[in-house]
Amino acid sequence: MSGRIHGSFYEEREQIILDLLQKKGRITVAEAAELTGLSVSTIRLQFQSMHEKGLLLRTHGGAIKADYPKDFNTRLNFFDGIVNFDKKQQIAAAAAETIEDGDFIAISSGSTALLLASKITDKKLTVVTDSIPVANILLFHPNIRLYVCGGQIRERNGACFGPTSEAFFSTVKVDKAYSGCDSVDLDVGITSLDIDPRTEQSLIKCAKKCYILADSTKFSVKPFIEKTIDISEITCLISDSDLDPLYVTRLRDAGVAIILGTND
Repeated sequence: MSGRIHGSFYEEREQIILDLLQKKGRITVAEAAELTGLSVSTIRLQFQSMHEKGLLLRTHGGAIKADYPKDFNTRLNFFDGIVNFDKKQQIAAAAAETIEDGDFIAISSGSTALLLASKITDKKLTVVTDSIPVANILLFHPNIRLYVCGGQIRERNGACFGPTSEAFFSTVKVDKAYSGCDSVDLDVGITSLDIDPRTEQSLIKCAKKCYILADSTKFSVKPFIEKTIDISEITCLISDSDLDPLYVTRLRDAGVAIILGTND
């Protein structure tokens, strides 16, 4: 196979695996072994090492991407390690402009949602979230009334999930929900790599208006099995300035408003 990287250094193999995870969201041991030309046992050891560093999360037979590095809360720069940081910054800034003093909003888990939270701390808001990292950003701002849904916490992104979380969002009504995603497919919808995305769905559906935060790379990721929302249910999709104009046109034709961030 021409794509194999025989005899590559550890760091090179690490980057190859991370690049593939960014594109696909998950990778099997067999896929990584085929790509690098290394044995399955060597790849398992590499996956374990990367898991311990917080670069990915081991799963049965493979790995999935981690939204935040393992030492996320101890870093001097709180946002170090966020993939596609500049694109997500554009999206967060644009999304913050849609939030007004007095709004009741829901913010989901994920790195783009986290960046959004960091840009609204000067507003007077009521915020509900399933994300422990988002709650951590907003916690000590007296102008923000903050609610966290509770439930079991997902390791890869610090999100609460399960029956407790779903029950919480079923009783909450907000003006706007801001949700990240793992992939966007115009024929399938917004999809998640999590096996059970019912908490994400509940968060989205507790709002009058649904804003999806999706950087341009999410449109090139193969859609996952678990769908969180149909394209037709989205009020507005917020992306970065690199989004292909073809997607912009198709989304608008489907009745979805589009906001693109800028490099300013």
